[in-house]
Amino acid sequence: MSERVHNLPSYDPYLAETRKDQGIDIAAYGYSFESRRPRSAVSEPRRRSAARRKEHRANILLAVLLAVVIGLTGFVLGMRLSEKIAAAGAENTISYESVLIHDGDTLESIAKEKRSAGAPGLRAYVKEIAKVNGIDESSIHTGNYLIVPIYP
Repeated sequence: MSERVHNLPSYDPYLAETRKDQGIDIAAYGYSFESRRPRSAVSEPRRRSAARRKEHRANILLAVLLAVVIGLTGFVLGMRLSEKIAAAGAENTISYESVLIHDGDTLESIAKEKRSAGAPGLRAYVKEIAKVNGIDESSIHTGNYLIVPIYP
């Protein structure tokens, strides 16, 4: 009979099968019959995979935190930008006024009267009044109303 180097029981397939039938896994008791050495509590690959899982969880947590920070920063900057745009838009808002056409009025005379410093040139302003009202520049009639853009 061969000499045992370790004082471990030799692998007996019949015993192993019998123990498995009883719901006992001999390998779980710390023996590896392939190498005939006691197993450590957690094998080396399992320790590495546990460390990898821990590192993976940390990386996921870091990615989530980074995404939250970026999202909040974008939200805050977006809110500030929208406030600035709204404030600038309020200053440059064009309002409209209804004007009654009197006898002898022309689009040019009305444009001269209503044109402010922020309005485009006189010819462009006359064209804009005609466009807003959907008329030709020469077709206005006494008693009608015109919509005239008023620039700030």
